[in-house]
Amino acid sequence: MSTRLVALDEGPDIPLDRGPIMVGRHPLCDVRLPSIRVSRRHCCLTEVDGVVIVRDLGSTNGTSINRQRVESGRLRPGDELAIANLRYRLEEGRVAESGRTEPRAASRAEGASRCDFPITRLREEC
Repeated sequence: MSTRLVALDEGPDIPLDRGPIMVGRHPLCDVRLPSIRVSRRHCCLTEVDGVVIVRDLGSTNGTSINRQRVESGRLRPGDELAIANLRYRLEEGRVAESGRTEPRAASRAEGASRCDFPITRLREEC
């Protein structure tokens, strides 16, 4: 049972079982979100001692913690994270309140295509 971001509106839940996690629409991101409002390289998530560190990567539509737009910040259990228009709540070791099965975010290991950004450049942004 690990820490994860539970989708409040649409989109997949995001397990935080490794780090850092690059979130965006780019095919080489660790978590790809299908909204056109999400930037190609939107934000980076890292869990450290039970606290999730969030860093916006210069996204167009922003990243918010508890409805406050941030460039970087910390998430604690129960906090709300908005990645553009997609809202999530940080939860530890529980099944989603909706009772739905645990959907997975699309990962770059699932048929990602090659593109003009080397993975090392993406990782340096986190």
